[in-house]
Amino acid sequence: MKDAKTVIDHLFSSNIRWRQHRLIRALFAPLPKPMQEAVRFAKLQNGVLTIQLNSPTMKAEFNYKRALLKSIFNMLAKETNLCGDCELLDFRLLVDYTRRAAPPPPAELVYEEQSNGSFANRAENERVSAALERIRVIIKARRR
Repeated sequence: MKDAKTVIDHLFSSNIRWRQHRLIRALFAPLPKPMQEAVRFAKLQNGVLTIQLNSPTMKAEFNYKRALLKSIFNMLAKETNLCGDCELLDFRLLVDYTRRAAPPPPAELVYEEQSNGSFANRAENERVSAALERIRVIIKARRR
């Protein structure tokens, strides 16, 4: 019986889109995590890699590294032979300006008071002693 990798490779070896997808994933794998997370989708068509990003700052970053990414892509295409004769001629970067909903603010922490306020106040300084007495009053008020 053949192993799963052999069967999957055989099934997808003739599908050019599947090989392009694997090549694009291999291109983005060594990128830093913020750059990977900024990519919404990527598609290779007629030698143009279209990448949709979710941040204009990441578009500037990709533009800055355009030549490096092209050379890496073409090297991966030749070395791994994933895509046959795929060649990257140019990038097209799109930015999605839709705002995502802000995360909800953290809920206020609510807890039951576990102390009963019965502690000895051995402070010699009047300010510290008064502060401890105020704390005792607060604890007893919450305890009710």
